[in-house]
Amino acid sequence: MRRSVVSLVTAIPVFLILGLASCGGGGSSSTSTAPASISVTPTSASMDAGGVTSISAAVYDANKNTVSNPPTITYTSNNTAVATVSSAGAVCAGAWGANSIVCTPGQNGTATITVTSGSLSATVPIYVHAHVDRLSVSSLAGCTSQGGTSQLTAQAFSNGADVTSAVGPIIWSSTSISVATVDGNGLVTAVAPGQASIYASVSSVNSVPATFVTCPVQSIKIHVQNAADTTFSLAPQGTVQLAADVLDSNGNAVTVTLVWASSQALVGNATNGLFTAAQPGTTSITASCAGTCNYGLPQVYSNVVIGSVSGSSANIVFATGTGATSLVPIDTTTNTAGTAITLPAQPNSLLFNPLGSNGYLGSSAGLMTLTTSNSSLANNSSYPGTVLAVSPDGTIVIIAGASTVWGFNPGSSTADALTITGATSAAFTPDSKKAFIVAGNTLWIYTPGFGAYSVAEPVSLSGAAVLASGAFGYFGAPAANSVLAVASCNGATADTRPTLGSPALLAGVPDGSAILAVDSLGIDVISATSDLKGCPPALADVVTPTAFGALLTPRQLIVLPDSSQAYITSDVGVLGYKIAGGAATALPAILLAGGANAFTGGATLDSKSVYVGGSDNAVHVINVATGAEGTPIPLSFTPDLVAVRPK
Repeated sequence: MRRSVVSLVTAIPVFLILGLASCGGGGSSSTSTAPASISVTPTSASMDAGGVTSISAAVYDANKNTVSNPPTITYTSNNTAVATVSSAGAVCAGAWGANSIVCTPGQNGTATITVTSGSLSATVPIYVHAHVDRLSVSSLAGCTSQGGTSQLTAQAFSNGADVTSAVGPIIWSSTSISVATVDGNGLVTAVAPGQASIYASVSSVNSVPATFVTCPVQSIKIHVQNAADTTFSLAPQGTVQLAADVLDSNGNAVTVTLVWASSQALVGNATNGLFTAAQPGTTSITASCAGTCNYGLPQVYSNVVIGSVSGSSANIVFATGTGATSLVPIDTTTNTAGTAITLPAQPNSLLFNPLGSNGYLGSSAGLMTLTTSNSSLANNSSYPGTVLAVSPDGTIVIIAGASTVWGFNPGSSTADALTITGATSAAFTPDSKKAFIVAGNTLWIYTPGFGAYSVAEPVSLSGAAVLASGAFGYFGAPAANSVLAVASCNGATADTRPTLGSPALLAGVPDGSAILAVDSLGIDVISATSDLKGCPPALADVVTPTAFGALLTPRQLIVLPDSSQAYITSDVGVLGYKIAGGAATALPAILLAGGANAFTGGATLDSKSVYVGGSDNAVHVINVATGAEGTPIPLSFTPDLVAVRPK
């Protein structure tokens, strides 16, 4: 015979309030302290024979204020053969011994504990039964669309015997009420796309969870509201509302919170689909189902909408060099060099965030951060390495050290430290939720704040770019003379296509139509076609090569924001290509003044000018419309690190 000693037992946190008088509103100015209702916890209890628990009670006045000195609270059981209760509310599933210390098991069955205070009373049913050692929950097949319901049932067992009918109410819970809710009868309601676990519990026993899926988002089609247009033009300060047609895997329309992104934040942002034009230029707009959308399930990406804002943009070009300790600003309206900023170390990389508020220079002495509003510079020696990428939303900077890659958050001055050796390239999805990091024949897929996982590839990779929609990452496989496409949602290889040579430089065309790959022999246009449905979405790639006609050493691939042209800096100057119809058509070669080699650079937001550093200690300006070079801007060092800062 089992005996129990009174101990603290966690009670089910549910309240039952029974009022015998009218309940006043919480905002009433009444100061009445007359007892009006009584509350008890728990409202019921499922207990093994010989187990103990406790009941607590509180008395409230009509204004829901606790009555400090209520009439004496008493507890009585209507079936003492099943359960007894002490004067303090301690319940024994059997009979209490002297002083309510030892509980001797009694009969299995049901008893009702009545809690009384003056004229107020409440009842708590007690279910006493054999020990529950297993609780099972029925399984669910498939998924349930948003707003739909599915019924779950539970069974309680004791030594293999079904004791469900004896245990009383079963408690149901969901691990994510934003995905699915469950009522006291096991009826699950689908709230939003994603995955949740549904548990049943009774007598301190939890079931193995049942997986419930609110049908995931399958496709997202964005367009101008009340039109099918996927392009638009505005004047500065103009607005346009974009709409998203979102379908789940059952083909039903669903309402979800999407992550909207603009590739050029200074041109304009699409907040909840409302695009507000800020300054001249071209931007790519996307929406993704990520984060709290498709919770616990893979991301889904939309098509690309192109927004153009009329006018000419003002930008600042910054130039430095791997052998220099000066950072020189160049105003694009006058093409003159400004006052140099002294650097604490020689940089190895230079990138700006899309808002142009910060520039990041990597070095062996740490990460140098330029605040452009006041031209101040700070060095953080904790992160020595090369800056590989800055997230589109500007919140994460990827820095590759010798054996560690940091995902540095400038806002909090904290970083995710990833144990990755030999990282050479990185690229973010447009929603900033994921990044691909290339390290030899290992591809790392990094989620800021959550870490990274690795995917082993059959060959060493070089270069990284993400399709403008965000659905696929592309990587060069130089030893195999090919490019590799990987699905962003799950890291699975989606396609492999041969190229002219050994591609080392890759970039996405902003309109989402293609990826460009460059090697010493030529440029390949990888035209990507995808239905963007589910994970992974279907993908078909067509590669159209264009040979240079001579070997060269490509250094950077620059694609204009308006997707019209691409420029390759090299040891023979700058090569320009018109990008249209899935092919690259060569423009007249641009031989820099003095026969200078071209290093790195960038394009202005309005796609009217390209700036590149030259081996002749000058920054060169190319007029996109004419293909002609303007007057070089002389410097005191070789500017092999040049970047256009949005302004």
